[in-house]
Amino acid sequence: MPSSSGTHANAPCTVTSPMEIPEYEDILHAAQSETGSLPNLPPSPISIAQSSASSVISGQAVVDLNRYFAPIGISHAKPSDMSKPGVIKSKLERSFQAYEKKNQKGGHIETPVVSWMKKCDDCEDLLHNMKIRYAELEDKRNKYQMLTCAPKSLSCNGLHTAVGCSWYEAKISQELRLTKGVLYYPDWKSPGHGLDERIKKDVVQFYLNTDNARISADAKEAVLLYNEQGDRTSEYVQKRRLLYNLKDLYSMFSETHGQLLSISKFAELRPHFCIWPGNSGMHSVCTCILHENFKFLLEAINQPRDVGAVIRGFLCNSATRNCYLGYCDSCPKYSLIDEFDRLFDVNEVTYRKWDCQERSNIKRITESIDDFKDTFKSFVGKIKPDYLILQTQL
Repeated sequence: MPSSSGTHANAPCTVTSPMEIPEYEDILHAAQSETGSLPNLPPSPISIAQSSASSVISGQAVVDLNRYFAPIGISHAKPSDMSKPGVIKSKLERSFQAYEKKNQKGGHIETPVVSWMKKCDDCEDLLHNMKIRYAELEDKRNKYQMLTCAPKSLSCNGLHTAVGCSWYEAKISQELRLTKGVLYYPDWKSPGHGLDERIKKDVVQFYLNTDNARISADAKEAVLLYNEQGDRTSEYVQKRRLLYNLKDLYSMFSETHGQLLSISKFAELRPHFCIWPGNSGMHSVCTCILHENFKFLLEAINQPRDVGAVIRGFLCNSATRNCYLGYCDSCPKYSLIDEFDRLFDVNEVTYRKWDCQERSNIKRITESIDDFKDTFKSFVGKIKPDYLILQTQL
């Protein structure tokens, strides 16, 4: 913009009061006399400041002052600043000096044209209907889309009062209108990616693994399955007794699959028919160390892991208490065990075993076939009385 030929354009900027800058008006008249038109300047701070004495002190006056400050990088004024002459005076002095310096260099500052708040029946009717509609809407996205269509001259406080929305919603909607336009809603952050379906299936299969759970032998221990929507189906499934607690199961799963999910999510994915240890009515299988280690021995020679069937092979057909306790001379001997080296044609056998000396760990043991036969005989002699107690308790 061309500078003024009058003396006021080069005179230092002095403000006698926070709401009075006479040089501003002189610059406007001088520029108009040279160019024949008003320069692209914001409205006079005098007129803006004078409006603060009216009923719009907390609304339109602050909005217009901020439109005057924004193009030159001065922080926005707040409604509470209108009662602080020192704050407004400082902002007006700095803004006028910036505009005067820009004018002397022939620069151009883009400033929005202030739309003075005037009484408008259409606007009042629009805000009235928006207030009614706002109370009816439930979706936040629709609320923000509607708020972006409010009159542009309304401040955050004015929109908050007129429509009944929160001050934060008014602020966000005005920012959306300036950056994107009307009928937009905020881009809320995603709550996070969901767990992969493959991982969910791996967790369920881990719970159902026979190494981690035992199927109940009682036919009455059956429950209805649920579909993916959480509704019951007509299909029944046997309850399973988990052999470990949650912490141990999660540690075992993490060792084989890695840290793919938290322990809380791991517990949430447990099938409802898998019962934790200690629940009453689920003592159909023994989960003691002796039974588990004997199952490991059967696993090493590729035999069925039905402990009862193996034990009954070393008892009389009509087994009595003495048969289980080892007092019966008619029970089959360990001749089948002595044939292990011929049946399996191996020199060494590797099997797993629970070690509970300091903490529960599974270790691998490799023995010669002769040592393995002695170990197997020892376990059979120990597990027969234990199996009798289990059958008595069922």
